[in-house]
Amino acid sequence: MSLLTPQSQREEGIRSALIAGLRDECERLVYTEVFNILTKDMKHWKDPIPAVKVCNRLLAELIKESITFFVGGAEIREADGCFEVGSKGYYHYTGA
Repeated sequence: MSLLTPQSQREEGIRSALIAGLRDECERLVYTEVFNILTKDMKHWKDPIPAVKVCNRLLAELIKESITFFVGGAEIREADGCFEVGSKGYYHYTGA
């Protein structure tokens, strides 16, 4: 049994939706910034993305998620206690 009134339930639902929307928008903005840094010197963003080496697992995961958001996939490989993150490119993952 909920102690919330129908009005407060609606307000809570709206608040939850707004928070989820803001979280999604923030993720998209972060992914866009990371992806732009990775593809800055590339001729075309759909080409394979050369691996970058980072020594922080959370950063490696963020890079992988950013690449995957735009091209559909990325790989992380552990190397010498660090991580190499790259992608085979948009055409590889989409089958185009």
